[in-house]
Amino acid sequence: MPCKHRFQEDLYPEQELKHLFIGTFNPEWNNLKGNNANWFYGRHTNSFWNIMPSVFGHPNMNTAKHRQNPNIWKQYCIENGIGLTDIIESIDDADQELHFNEIISFLDDKLEKFQKVQLTDIPRIIRANSKSLCGVYLTRYAHGLIPNGIFFNRWTEIQNLCNEFGIYHSSLVTPSNGYMMPVQEKIRHWQKDIKSCSKNLFDKR
Repeated sequence: MPCKHRFQEDLYPEQELKHLFIGTFNPEWNNLKGNNANWFYGRHTNSFWNIMPSVFGHPNMNTAKHRQNPNIWKQYCIENGIGLTDIIESIDDADQELHFNEIISFLDDKLEKFQKVQLTDIPRIIRANSKSLCGVYLTRYAHGLIPNGIFFNRWTEIQNLCNEFGIYHSSLVTPSNGYMMPVQEKIRHWQKDIKSCSKNLFDKR
Protein backbone atom coordinates (compact mmCIF):
# COMPACT_ATOMS: atom_id res chain seq x y z
CA MET A 1 0.00 0.00 0.00
CA PRO A 2 1.57 3.33 -1.02
CA CYS A 3 2.24 5.94 1.62
CA LYS A 4 0.93 9.35 0.59
CA HIS A 5 1.80 12.71 2.08
CA ARG A 6 -0.25 13.51 5.17
CA PHE A 7 -1.24 16.91 3.76
CA GLN A 8 -1.33 16.04 0.09
CA GLU A 9 -4.15 18.50 -0.61
CA ASP A 10 -2.00 21.38 0.71
CA LEU A 11 1.27 20.68 -1.10
CA TYR A 12 0.48 23.32 -3.73
CA PRO A 13 -0.18 26.68 -2.01
CA GLU A 14 -2.59 28.83 -3.96
CA GLN A 15 -1.75 32.27 -2.56
CA GLU A 16 0.91 34.52 -4.11
CA LEU A 17 4.18 33.66 -2.43
CA LYS A 18 7.05 35.75 -1.11
CA HIS A 19 8.72 32.89 0.77
CA LEU A 20 8.62 29.15 0.07
CA PHE A 21 9.77 26.70 2.77
CA ILE A 22 10.45 23.16 1.58
CA GLY A 23 10.61 20.07 3.76
CA THR A 24 11.13 16.44 2.81
CA PHE A 25 8.13 14.19 3.60
CA ASN A 26 5.35 13.84 6.17
CA PRO A 27 3.75 10.38 5.90
CA GLU A 28 0.05 9.73 6.27
CA TRP A 29 0.78 6.71 8.46
CA ASN A 30 0.33 7.50 12.16
CA ASN A 31 3.16 7.26 14.63
CA LEU A 32 2.06 4.79 17.30
CA LYS A 33 3.43 7.12 20.00
CA GLY A 34 0.96 9.77 18.89
CA ASN A 35 3.50 12.37 17.73
CA ASN A 36 1.58 13.18 14.56
CA ALA A 37 1.28 16.61 12.96
CA ASN A 38 -2.02 18.36 12.25
CA TRP A 39 -0.24 20.37 9.55
CA PHE A 40 3.24 21.05 8.21
CA TYR A 41 5.86 21.05 11.01
CA GLY A 42 3.08 20.57 13.54
CA ARG A 43 4.62 17.84 15.68
CA HIS A 44 5.40 18.91 19.25
CA THR A 45 9.05 17.93 18.66
CA ASN A 46 9.46 20.59 15.97
CA SER A 47 10.06 24.31 16.58
CA PHE A 48 9.28 25.62 13.08
CA TRP A 49 6.22 27.52 14.31
CA ASN A 50 8.35 29.33 16.84
CA ILE A 51 11.36 29.96 14.60
CA MET A 52 9.64 31.03 11.37
CA PRO A 53 7.22 33.62 12.83
CA SER A 54 10.03 35.00 15.03
CA VAL A 55 12.11 35.68 11.92
CA PHE A 56 9.30 37.92 10.64
CA GLY A 57 8.85 39.65 14.00
CA HIS A 58 5.72 37.76 14.99
CA PRO A 59 4.84 35.88 18.22
CA ASN A 60 5.52 32.20 18.85
CA MET A 61 2.88 30.01 17.20
CA ASN A 62 4.29 26.72 18.47
CA THR A 63 1.67 26.10 21.13
CA ALA A 64 -0.90 23.44 21.93
CA LYS A 65 -3.62 25.92 20.93
CA HIS A 66 -2.16 26.23 17.44
CA ARG A 67 -1.55 22.50 17.04
CA GLN A 68 -5.21 21.90 17.89
CA ASN A 69 -6.36 24.47 15.32
CA PRO A 70 -3.96 24.46 12.35
CA ASN A 71 -6.29 26.79 10.46
CA ILE A 72 -4.55 29.60 12.37
CA TRP A 73 -1.25 28.51 10.78
CA LYS A 74 -2.87 28.28 7.36
CA GLN A 75 -4.34 31.76 7.62
CA TYR A 76 -1.01 33.15 8.78
CA CYS A 77 0.67 31.74 5.68
CA ILE A 78 -2.01 33.17 3.39
CA GLU A 79 -1.77 36.63 4.95
CA ASN A 80 2.03 36.72 4.83
CA GLY A 81 2.69 35.18 1.42
CA ILE A 82 4.33 32.09 2.89
CA GLY A 83 4.17 28.70 1.18
CA LEU A 84 4.92 25.34 2.77
CA THR A 85 5.49 22.15 0.82
CA ASP A 86 7.58 18.97 0.81
CA ILE A 87 9.75 17.26 -1.78
CA ILE A 88 7.95 13.90 -1.71
CA GLU A 89 4.26 13.63 -2.52
CA SER A 90 3.94 9.84 -2.33
CA ILE A 91 6.06 6.70 -1.89
CA ASP A 92 4.32 4.17 -4.09
CA ASP A 93 6.46 1.12 -3.31
CA ALA A 94 6.07 1.46 0.46
CA ASP A 95 4.40 -1.42 2.26
CA GLN A 96 2.97 -0.63 5.69
CA GLU A 97 3.80 -4.07 7.09
CA LEU A 98 7.36 -4.09 5.76
CA HIS A 99 8.41 -0.45 5.90
CA PHE A 100 6.39 1.10 8.72
CA ASN A 101 9.34 1.88 11.00
CA GLU A 102 11.45 3.38 8.21
CA ILE A 103 8.64 5.64 7.03
CA ILE A 104 7.55 6.98 10.40
CA SER A 105 11.11 7.44 11.69
CA PHE A 106 11.24 10.90 10.06
CA LEU A 107 14.84 10.13 9.04
CA ASP A 108 15.29 11.23 5.44
CA ASP A 109 18.11 8.75 4.81
CA LYS A 110 15.66 5.88 5.39
CA LEU A 111 13.59 7.05 2.40
CA GLU A 112 16.43 6.84 -0.10
CA LYS A 113 15.90 3.08 -0.55
CA PHE A 114 12.54 3.45 -2.28
CA GLN A 115 12.38 3.39 -6.08
CA LYS A 116 8.83 4.52 -6.87
CA VAL A 117 8.73 7.99 -5.41
CA GLN A 118 6.36 10.68 -6.65
CA LEU A 119 7.86 14.14 -6.27
CA THR A 120 5.88 17.29 -5.60
CA ASP A 121 6.00 19.59 -8.62
CA ILE A 122 7.85 22.31 -6.78
CA PRO A 123 9.23 23.77 -10.05
CA ARG A 124 5.61 24.53 -11.01
CA ILE A 125 5.11 26.39 -7.73
CA ILE A 126 8.27 28.43 -8.30
CA ARG A 127 7.40 29.28 -11.90
CA ALA A 128 3.89 30.36 -10.91
CA ASN A 129 5.37 32.73 -8.31
CA SER A 130 8.59 33.74 -10.05
CA LYS A 131 7.71 37.46 -9.98
CA SER A 132 6.80 37.58 -6.29
CA LEU A 133 9.13 35.02 -4.71
CA CYS A 134 11.86 36.47 -2.60
CA GLY A 135 13.37 33.31 -1.17
CA VAL A 136 13.15 29.52 -1.41
CA TYR A 137 14.38 27.52 1.56
CA LEU A 138 15.11 23.89 2.31
CA THR A 139 14.38 23.34 6.01
CA ARG A 140 17.46 21.21 6.60
CA TYR A 141 21.13 21.62 5.77
CA ALA A 142 21.83 20.47 2.22
CA HIS A 143 25.37 19.34 3.01
CA GLY A 144 23.90 16.44 4.97
CA LEU A 145 21.97 15.06 2.00
CA ILE A 146 23.14 11.83 0.36
CA PRO A 147 24.90 12.74 -2.92
CA ASN A 148 22.79 11.84 -5.96
CA GLY A 149 19.95 10.79 -3.68
CA ILE A 150 16.28 11.75 -3.94
CA PHE A 151 16.55 14.91 -1.86
CA PHE A 152 19.97 16.03 -3.08
CA ASN A 153 18.99 15.79 -6.74
CA ARG A 154 15.66 17.53 -6.25
CA TRP A 155 17.16 20.36 -4.23
CA THR A 156 19.82 20.81 -6.92
CA GLU A 157 17.07 21.13 -9.56
CA ILE A 158 15.28 23.68 -7.39
CA GLN A 159 18.46 25.69 -6.87
CA ASN A 160 19.12 25.75 -10.61
CA LEU A 161 15.59 26.94 -11.31
CA CYS A 162 15.88 29.66 -8.67
CA ASN A 163 19.14 30.80 -10.26
CA GLU A 164 17.37 30.97 -13.61
CA PHE A 165 14.73 33.33 -12.18
CA GLY A 166 17.11 35.24 -9.91
CA ILE A 167 15.42 34.00 -6.73
CA TYR A 168 17.42 33.74 -3.53
CA HIS A 169 17.71 30.21 -2.09
CA SER A 170 19.30 28.65 0.95
CA SER A 171 19.26 25.53 3.11
CA LEU A 172 18.49 26.18 6.77
CA VAL A 173 19.31 24.48 10.02
CA THR A 174 16.50 22.03 10.73
CA PRO A 175 13.73 23.24 13.05
CA SER A 176 13.44 19.71 14.45
CA ASN A 177 14.26 19.50 18.13
CA GLY A 178 16.22 16.37 17.34
CA TYR A 179 19.06 18.63 16.26
CA MET A 180 20.38 19.90 19.58
CA MET A 181 20.83 23.60 18.93
CA PRO A 182 18.99 26.13 21.12
CA VAL A 183 15.91 27.57 19.43
CA GLN A 184 17.16 31.15 19.81
CA GLU A 185 20.35 30.22 17.97
CA LYS A 186 18.32 28.61 15.19
CA ILE A 187 16.29 31.81 14.93
CA ARG A 188 19.51 33.81 14.48
CA HIS A 189 20.64 31.45 11.71
CA TRP A 190 17.29 31.78 9.92
CA GLN A 191 17.24 35.56 10.35
CA LYS A 192 20.53 35.80 8.50
CA ASP A 193 19.09 34.09 5.43
CA ILE A 194 15.71 35.79 5.55
CA LYS A 195 17.43 39.16 5.75
CA SER A 196 19.37 38.33 2.60
CA CYS A 197 16.07 37.32 1.01
CA SER A 198 14.43 40.62 1.92
CA LYS A 199 17.27 42.53 0.28
CA ASN A 200 16.83 40.37 -2.82
CA LEU A 201 13.13 41.25 -2.99
CA PHE A 202 13.93 44.97 -2.65
CA ASP A 203 16.43 44.74 -5.49
CA LYS A 204 13.89 42.98 -7.75
CA ARG A 205 11.42 45.81 -7.26
